[in-house]
Amino acid sequence: TSTLIHNFVFGWAIEWAFFLVELTTVIVYYYTWDRISDKLHLKVGLLYAVSSLFTLIIINGILTFKLTPGTDWLAVAGTGQEASRFWQAFFNPTYWPSLFLRLAVCCSLAGVWSLITCSRIGNEDADLKAALVRWSAKWLLPLFFAMPFLLFWFLSQIPDSQRGLLERGISTMGMGTF
Repeated sequence: TSTLIHNFVFGWAIEWAFFLVELTTVIVYYYTWDRISDKLHLKVGLLYAVSSLFTLIIINGILTFKLTPGTDWLAVAGTGQEASRFWQAFFNPTYWPSLFLRLAVCCSLAGVWSLITCSRIGNEDADLKAALVRWSAKWLLPLFFAMPFLLFWFLSQIPDSQRGLLERGISTMGMGTF
């Protein structure tokens, strides 16, 4: 915990700034429903989406550092020079695979939510329903095929010792010993 705080103090601060923007925009988005113009409402929603994306980008670097700090950071670990390797620690070996995998999962969840929403449209708007299902499929189908490759890329970057812990955790999950 101390390493995460000291090495990523500015990363945490930036993440919290984006998180506050996220919270503010989601509150504004919700409480201004049908009270402001559609154009302004979409801008608020877009600001929420962008701030959420930046939160993911920043927190991903911190989370993946915990799994794979990288050889550059480990070379100075314990010397007091760890902060000088901030970018090497942030863009660690699992940063990019994890980021793309997380983005794919998020977009897939949005696509599934869109399909759930489409299922609530009545038969009187069949054309709208069909158009929205096609639009959702344009998001879901490419991700459906890409996610196994992204997962393989991510797993291939994890060191054997951590991969062994992951495999043991997954294999014992059903036994209640996860």
